[in-house]
Amino acid sequence: MSKSKITVTIDDELLRRARELNINISSAAEQGIKAEVRRLEEGRLKKIYDEAGREIEK
Repeated sequence: MSKSKITVTIDDELLRRARELNINISSAAEQGIKAEVRRLEEGRLKKIYDEAGREIEK
């Protein structure tokens, strides 16, 4: 898997605390983005399934 270099803006205090805890910022950002993508995709699928279910019930 290839990776892209991006720039993000993050709250100063949050960044300070993350660095203090030796959190890998890139990895944490990637994990957070993956979780959000998964959540939104699941919501989209649920909406499609719900709409299909209503159509079948008609």
